[in-house]
Amino acid sequence: MIRKTVPATRRVYILPNLITTASMACGLLAILQTMRGDFGDACILILVSGILDLLDGKVARLTGSASSFGLQYDSLSDVVAFGVAPAVLMYSVLTQSFGLPERVASGVCVPFAICGALRLARFNVQAAAGEQRGFTGLPIPAAACAMVGLYFAIDAFGGATELEPLRAISKPLRAVSPWVVLALAYLMVSRLNYPSFKHIPLNLRKSFDALVGMVLVAGLIIVLRDHFRLIIAAVAYAYVLAGPAIGHLQNKRAAAQAAAPLTRDA
Repeated sequence: MIRKTVPATRRVYILPNLITTASMACGLLAILQTMRGDFGDACILILVSGILDLLDGKVARLTGSASSFGLQYDSLSDVVAFGVAPAVLMYSVLTQSFGLPERVASGVCVPFAICGALRLARFNVQAAAGEQRGFTGLPIPAAACAMVGLYFAIDAFGGATELEPLRAISKPLRAVSPWVVLALAYLMVSRLNYPSFKHIPLNLRKSFDALVGMVLVAGLIIVLRDHFRLIIAAVAYAYVLAGPAIGHLQNKRAAAQAAAPLTRDA
């Protein structure tokens, strides 16, 4: 009997797409958990989806199995896991936990999902034109992690015991939550530059900046080792704020360069 064997190249192509499928499944499960009222579990599933989203790209690049199909499939998965799932999560939180009117919550969360889809469409066009070193606009996985971080922060501060002085932060966070969601939606379709970690060199250990970053992250983990949710929130919003910070520095540098010729002429 003749046994059909799957070519090695085909097996390699299957692997990253299986990871992408698992990422999409986590996003769908997050939506189901949200519908059941298990917001915490939904957040964890979105984070797991984010980890899988990092892995599928890494695996595709390491095995040389990156393809146009994989890019499109990954984007569809991202729309579900990082666009729809966080939007449904925050809609449920705003209406059920915060008592926000459904119309207002819809007006906040629907734009988030739409802007996420637009962000992915732009990314695909840019990727087809040529590989970029950074991102234009806040990446949708980072925006989803920021949504999770927002819920984690509100939940952590609201139920804090050992962080009693910080409990007062919970109410202001609830008040600004809709505006934070809209801000994240805007940042995704903005022209701000965000750093990418896809091209970190292997000798990064020798970099002084990397050493400083590792020390800061390690210190944050040690201080908040019992507060995992706050660590997620802090890391997510540090990255979210990196875009405006980079934009400010670039504008400042451009203004200085424009003023330099005038200074020399004087």
